[in-house]
Amino acid sequence: MSVVQQHGFDGGVATSKAVIITSSTAGTSIIVGSCGNGAASGVPTDNIGNTWPAAALGPISATQNLTVWVLPGNLNTGGITTVTIHQPAPCGWVVEEDGLIASPVDKVAGQTFTGTAVTSGNTATLSQAAEVCYGFASNQNNITYTAGSLWSAAAFTSQGGTGTTVVGNQENTTVGPNILFIERQVVSATTALAATMSQVGGGFNEAGIVTLMQGSGPIAPPAPMYYRKNVLYFI
Repeated sequence: MSVVQQHGFDGGVATSKAVIITSSTAGTSIIVGSCGNGAASGVPTDNIGNTWPAAALGPISATQNLTVWVLPGNLNTGGITTVTIHQPAPCGWVVEEDGLIASPVDKVAGQTFTGTAVTSGNTATLSQAAEVCYGFASNQNNITYTAGSLWSAAAFTSQGGTGTTVVGNQENTTVGPNILFIERQVVSATTALAATMSQVGGGFNEAGIVTLMQGSGPIAPPAPMYYRKNVLYFI
């Protein structure tokens, strides 16, 4: 499992944001985490016309509307270069991850709270030991987050908008203001898990976690086939 690419984004005052990415590899999973000034009007869309599943998590509340979507490898035919998030004043992340099973979403959890010790709350017991987990936190104020113990934000850099990186990695929107922080952890046990972070500053918080099951690599698209008389050929 590894991050193929990642892009932070800030939609400003717009009601949607088109995020440009490097052409995706067939069979990898695309993860989108976003918060904004209102709920998303629908699932993300892309330039290939893939049908994205409903949100894996969220919106957690009507305040920041933290939501996570996952396009699984069995739906990613490759060649995605634009992912559009349909949400008012969105900010967040688009991540391509390889090494997952065809339908990777396993367990999720999320909650709202106040305070400086941030947690998503625990998931249920994981379905398998080898999983990659993504944690998200959002806040109404432009504050600083730090990844929790065993979590890492090192794979992410604010490269898609006006987001700022102080400690860890986060995207700030110019409207609200809202902020979305992302972190990642690979686990090797089925123990229930929570995404944890710490923050400097206060405000209303939302946090969430999505766990994704490891596979053997990118999911190959179905083999082309054709009929000739009564014989079915696979190429």
